Amino acid sequence: MNEFNDNGMGGRADEADGFEAASLSASVTETGRLTDTWRACRRVAGFAATFREILLTGQSARDLKSGRGGLRLSETGTRQSGSILWIDNPDADKAVTGSVFPFLPEVTLGPRTLFPYVHDAPVGAGANYLGAYAGLVKSDAPVLAAHILADPHDGVRVYVHGEIGETREVVVWSGNERGHGVHVTFAAAPELYVAGMSQVIALPSSLAGRLWIAPDDDNAPVLIGPDDVREHGILEALVELAPGQPHTLFAISPNGAITEVNVDAPDLPAPPTLGPWQAADEPPYAAVGFDDSEWPVIEDISFDNDRIALIPKSDNWYRARVHMSNGDGGDAQLHFAAVPDHSTLWVNGALIGGPSTPRPDPGNNQAVIFDIRLRDGDNVLCVHTVGAGDNTDIRGPVTLTPSGGCYLVDVARWHFRSDPGSDPEARGRLPYDTTDQTGPTFRFQATFHLDAPLDSATPLLARLGGGGVNALRLNGHRLHIGQPVTPGADYYLPEPRLLVGENTLVLDTTEGTTPVKAELLWDENAAALMRVAL
Repeated sequence: MNEFNDNGMGGRADEADGFEAASLSASVTETGRLTDTWRACRRVAGFAATFREILLTGQSARDLKSGRGGLRLSETGTRQSGSILWIDNPDADKAVTGSVFPFLPEVTLGPRTLFPYVHDAPVGAGANYLGAYAGLVKSDAPVLAAHILADPHDGVRVYVHGEIGETREVVVWSGNERGHGVHVTFAAAPELYVAGMSQVIALPSSLAGRLWIAPDDDNAPVLIGPDDVREHGILEALVELAPGQPHTLFAISPNGAITEVNVDAPDLPAPPTLGPWQAADEPPYAAVGFDDSEWPVIEDISFDNDRIALIPKSDNWYRARVHMSNGDGGDAQLHFAAVPDHSTLWVNGALIGGPSTPRPDPGNNQAVIFDIRLRDGDNVLCVHTVGAGDNTDIRGPVTLTPSGGCYLVDVARWHFRSDPGSDPEARGRLPYDTTDQTGPTFRFQATFHLDAPLDSATPLLARLGGGGVNALRLNGHRLHIGQPVTPGADYYLPEPRLLVGENTLVLDTTEGTTPVKAELLWDENAAALMRVAL
């Protein structure tokens, strides 16, 4: 008996039970590409749509006694629309062979596997004995979908799947005819079996998630094999296929004729070339003489969080002044009760650095102590934070302890601003101009050119080779804030943010080192878009 597993329409219960099998991994990637999990979900969705009357209106009965050999049995049944027996092997370690009287004299299920056995289910509008003239008597194989054949054909078409070499029985009825049964043997390609006026299409489980029925045209051939189908008509279809490979597709006409369609998907073009990284002119926010008089003032950072919450979150800058009486300058410790992990401190224009140890809890800010040196008179503290949501904020208090002192100095009246890169008015233009500045920098930019808009079938990625990056922008739009990237990390460049012509990537780093081995590449699941004749 074919298992209702990840090669079928359900899944192992140690991954997830029944129809929830695909929920533990993403069905769609960050770039919008479809995955095998999505195909598994699609199989389940087709089954649910076909037998929706049973699922929506049926009465459930659990722990029935008809199962033998360790099988667990439940049922969702109706008076007029058929029933589904849910046959379950609850054993987590071994397969079970048993029977379900009077439906299945023998059935074998793998560990924690569920098999839905559908019987006496009408197919068509209303899906009940009064409104449909044909349906499924039973299927010993997992059912993908079923529908009434388009006029002038009579009967139904039922799609089932299984492992290559398996033989299963499917019985259908049409009109006043008695049930017609066929034994189907699954092969590497779809096979048609005639059952009275009806048809049974047997698919290998490898193609079960690649079945495409035209939603708006009953006379369009059913298409089997593509990764995705964008347009589907009688004469042709627009499909997505893995690039640079030969593909065999199958088109099934309403009368059941199966046509093999062989196509060679073209290679993808070379991705755009990313230009060299250049130092980007950083605003002199950390300079002692920078005029921050126009910045909003946070009187007490430990009690003004409500005001901070109203400020757009991105990468933020804080400046404060501390006056040391004559003779009080020298070594000191600067205490932050809660500061984002991705923070950088300057004292009197000199770079001190950021937190040297990872946060014990990445979801919260951490307490940090910096050893600094202050001079007599006025001192300027500048902090740059990068994060997301509230994790960009300094959450007070901030205090100073002079070396050898037994008292604390509260650091208050912080001048604050959000970085211009997060300003909606700055989107679509370069945040800062390129310069030839020398020495360490913490902001870099590179450009690349697009001759035409990109299609979502070919998502473009930026692969960054380290450099401690924790903020990345594309044409002024923020793409990433968070942990520094590691060599080989890829970042999706969304199609709506890309421009025909020159595009600019700007990134902030925490290390002050130039990004290395950066490149642009296509998503590994990118597809070739083709129009094929059916």
